[in-house]
Amino acid sequence: MRANLIVSRSQKVYECCFLKFGVPMRLCKNLLFSFAFLAFATPALGGWNSSGGEDFNNHHNPWFVRNTPVVHYCLELDESSFSASKKTIELLLTKAFSYWNDQFQKGGSDKVRQLLGTHKYIRNSRCDGSEEIKFQFGHGTLSSQQLEYFGESNRYIGIAVRTEYDVISLRGKGFVFFASDLGPHKIRTDGLVEKPWSYDGLLYRSILHEIGHVLGLPHVADGLMSETYLERILNKLTYKLYARVDDLVDFFNTPLESSSCRLSEEAATFFGVASGLDCLHLKYNSGPTSSYFEAYASSGEKGARMLIGKIEPVDQCIPPKGTIPDINVKMSMSVRFDEKQKVYSKDEIGIFKTFVLGPAFVELGCNARFLAENKDAKPVYFRVGPGFHQLLGYMNGEIQTIYNAKINFMFGN
Repeated sequence: MRANLIVSRSQKVYECCFLKFGVPMRLCKNLLFSFAFLAFATPALGGWNSSGGEDFNNHHNPWFVRNTPVVHYCLELDESSFSASKKTIELLLTKAFSYWNDQFQKGGSDKVRQLLGTHKYIRNSRCDGSEEIKFQFGHGTLSSQQLEYFGESNRYIGIAVRTEYDVISLRGKGFVFFASDLGPHKIRTDGLVEKPWSYDGLLYRSILHEIGHVLGLPHVADGLMSETYLERILNKLTYKLYARVDDLVDFFNTPLESSSCRLSEEAATFFGVASGLDCLHLKYNSGPTSSYFEAYASSGEKGARMLIGKIEPVDQCIPPKGTIPDINVKMSMSVRFDEKQKVYSKDEIGIFKTFVLGPAFVELGCNARFLAENKDAKPVYFRVGPGFHQLLGYMNGEIQTIYNAKINFMFGN
């Protein structure tokens, strides 16, 4: 077992700086702080930065996998510097745990679910060190060791720090900290909304993001787990879009519904949409013998929807023999380990001796047809993936994008 303090790439900086080159501790700490700051979605800094390439080893591993079915957590709140109440925080934590449990159940194969396991989260009445996760809300909850480590806590919005990790049991523990939004140590609000934690939706999304790191998700894509996510939702120009607690779209899976109110004249003609209807909506439907997307048109996002047809795949999206399928698979996370681990058997990990993979993001494209009401079918090409639906059609002698809907993970359905 090795006890270590890990904040993404910052651990490597510390080891290289202090342990290998003997640079004075204070200079190491300043360098460590700079890297930690860059890694966790806080206001941007100038100066040196890297595009990755480090060997993270197990630093991005989830703090626990299937052999930890029950996860204990606790919370501490500095009420004088945090605008959300303890009751609100407890409700948001419960909702966030439920969201991620649901996503990992729906997003992975049976094999992935078996390897990662599911967790029941139980809140301890107090923080005594026995908990796997310690949630800390506000500057006044930080210990002297944490204060020395952070330097200035108000340079963060939220951060997940793993403090211990057992390479044999693949179990870790640590704390998740959210900065104050009141008082002398409040978040530096250059460009950010004042008192962000008074808006439940902003705190909920921030909690979701940091728990995602606890569960092993690195910074990915441009949605919920993007590197700049916390900055974006707290931006004073756009925060109202995220201020409510909505049910967010699925993280790993293709959305079942989408909408776009940027319908071009050519696209409206292609779909046979009447004048004045500028929005197109797709909704998944499954019949007894086939699955398809119903297409609706409306005037404005909230206008009454009129069914205009359906989009169904050709040959269940199976590509013709001898052609390359249009499929793109991206792994969301991995659990890395060495031969010391005692959680996974050789039969389970197979040829991958040092890691197992988490749920995948799958993008798929295939030939389909648009079946308008009482009209002939029109060929289209349908591409779907986590967060988007796209349709290509033949118009004016060329292939054009006729529908492009990006479903933002920051919003609800």
